Amino acid sequence: MPKPTFDKLPEAKRKRIIDGFLREFGRNDFDVASISLVIKDLGISKGSIYQYFEDKMDLFLFLLQECTRHKLKYIEPIKRTDFPDFWEFFRALFRAGIAFDRNCPLHSHFLHNFAQHANAPTLREWYSRLEQQTLEAFVAMVDHEVGQGLFRTDIDRFTLGYILQQMGIGIQKQLQVMGTIDPEQSMANGLPVYQGQEKALQDMVETYIKAYRPTFENIEQ
Repeated sequence: MPKPTFDKLPEAKRKRIIDGFLREFGRNDFDVASISLVIKDLGISKGSIYQYFEDKMDLFLFLLQECTRHKLKYIEPIKRTDFPDFWEFFRALFRAGIAFDRNCPLHSHFLHNFAQHANAPTLREWYSRLEQQTLEAFVAMVDHEVGQGLFRTDIDRFTLGYILQQMGIGIQKQLQVMGTIDPEQSMANGLPVYQGQEKALQDMVETYIKAYRPTFENIEQ
């Protein structure tokens, strides 16, 4: 995490440094991303970065924390109790993700690129931790629905939670495989990941709900 010297910087300078490295890590994997290129663009010395962070990994993990914190501002206000059924809640989570992408494009690109390189040896441990936290959240969602008698009980809660997690991953990956979104191009143009394709994302969410809904619902209700 940042050293005290980073926290003491003027807010505008901190933002320039954060945005500069979000761009670099948002378009390159960890091993390729260049600190030297960013500090050259920022007009600061390489040594100064190590006055703010221990090393490249420390900087990356700080950015990961910042991006996750920003996204949670959009996700956390979405409460299950505000929706008539789970799938309306599920849709709302994606709408919140679209708003995050639109308003925080650099943070969104960073997280998207992080997921794309999840199997890189350097980052595998950290992605696994984040993936486990996400899985636990989905399992908790399943627990709530089971407790309300809305989800089936003949499939264990962990499996249902895992399927939900993979639905979210699959929706995004399929859009990229189909060429509907091109994160590399949108990043180069300074645009959000889903710029102009928000409806395509929502339509894909509907397709996945239609395909998977019978897997979850308690037909005996």
